[in-house]
Amino acid sequence: MANKSDSNLEYADSSQNTNNSTTNNSNVSSSSNSSSGNQGDKLNWFNKEKTPSLYKAADLDKNVPEGTVRIYTHGAPDRLIGPDGIAIKTPEQFDKVLMKNSEVWRNYKASGGTIKVELMACQTGRWGNGIASKLSQAFKNSEFIAPTTKFFATTFSNGSVYSDIAGRFNILNPGRWNHFIDGINLTGIFDKYKNLWRQYPSIKWH
Repeated sequence: MANKSDSNLEYADSSQNTNNSTTNNSNVSSSSNSSSGNQGDKLNWFNKEKTPSLYKAADLDKNVPEGTVRIYTHGAPDRLIGPDGIAIKTPEQFDKVLMKNSEVWRNYKASGGTIKVELMACQTGRWGNGIASKLSQAFKNSEFIAPTTKFFATTFSNGSVYSDIAGRFNILNPGRWNHFIDGINLTGIFDKYKNLWRQYPSIKWH
C-alpha cells in the first residue's frame, strides 16, 4: 500500500482558501470533456501551486456525464469560491461565472432544458437553506448535489491521489452528499439517490 506524503490533507474549505482576486488564471482550469466522449463540464478552480493535491484530484477526473457541470473549488455552507478567488453567494453571481466558464451551463440557459450541478466543495450541501439549496431553487429544472462535510484530497508517495468527504463512516453524524431540487433536500426519498454512494466512492485512486 502506498504511503501518504508528508503534506497534510488539503480541504476544499473557503476558510483555508489561498486564492484571491489576483489569482493567476493559469493555475485554475475550466474544461469540457466532450473530446473524450462525455458532454459534461469539469471546472477545476483549485490553485495548482497552493493546493496541488486538490488540483490533481480534480484534474484527473475524466468522468463527468452528459448534462452535468462538476465544480471543484473551495466552499462553505453559504458560498463557493469562484475562479478569481471571489466568493459566490447569490444565484446572480453564480450565473455570471458559469455563463463565462461552462458550455453546458450556457446551453442549459439557452435551451431551457435540465441540468445537474455537482459541487465538490466543503459543506456546500450542509444547510437546507445554504448555497446548494439556494441555487437549486433559483434555476428551473436544476439539480444540485453537494457534501454536508469537508471535501479533501491528499497525494501519496507514489503519486496517486485520495479524495473523499470527511466523516463518511461517522455513525452519529455521517458525511453525505445531499441532493437538492427546487430548494428541497430530497436525499433518501427516492431509491435512485442511493446511487450517489456509488457515484462518489469512499476512495478514489488516481
